[in-house]
Amino acid sequence: MEKFALIVCSGQWNVRIFTPNWVYKNVYCIASHKPMDVKLQYNSAAVQYKYDDIEFSVSDSKLELKCNDLDETKLTKIDGIFKHVTELLNHTPIFAVGYNIVCTLSKEELITNPNFNKLLDEDKLGTYSLNSKTFFKAYDNFKSSIILSTDGRQGSIICNYEFSALDLLFEDGKSFYMIKKDYKDIFNYELY
Repeated sequence: MEKFALIVCSGQWNVRIFTPNWVYKNVYCIASHKPMDVKLQYNSAAVQYKYDDIEFSVSDSKLELKCNDLDETKLTKIDGIFKHVTELLNHTPIFAVGYNIVCTLSKEELITNPNFNKLLDEDKLGTYSLNSKTFFKAYDNFKSSIILSTDGRQGSIICNYEFSALDLLFEDGKSFYMIKKDYKDIFNYELY
């Protein structure tokens, strides 16, 4: 099972701010220039950095932080990085913030995960099967959704918490902890 965590923040970002020196100092919080992967995406005018298994990318419309390791220390770290960057750039208009954990299941894992198939197969239209289903829950300060999808060869589970304002965010790491708890309650399976 492939798993990763992702924080997505839609807003109006000034990509020109995110130079390698600025990212070293303010995102990864390191003084020396250690090797860091940098990719430029010309079609979307985005820049992507990767250091110590944490990916950071920014375009005019969104900022993303991703880690492929669902270790609580790393999740707390990317949450802290995100909050630090938004505090430094507090003048940036922000529209929404999403905390996501994405799991991709192989065909074998689909077969052995009865809760996934049970939840997905509840709706049929004649001989057509539903290939995607979204479960949604609204709280006072945020929305939570779990999206299940499959094409028969592989499946994915996306757990998302969406906040409409920065002042509604939980303390560092708690959003990912709550996703982990919801996932275990629904699928009876530990994410990390």
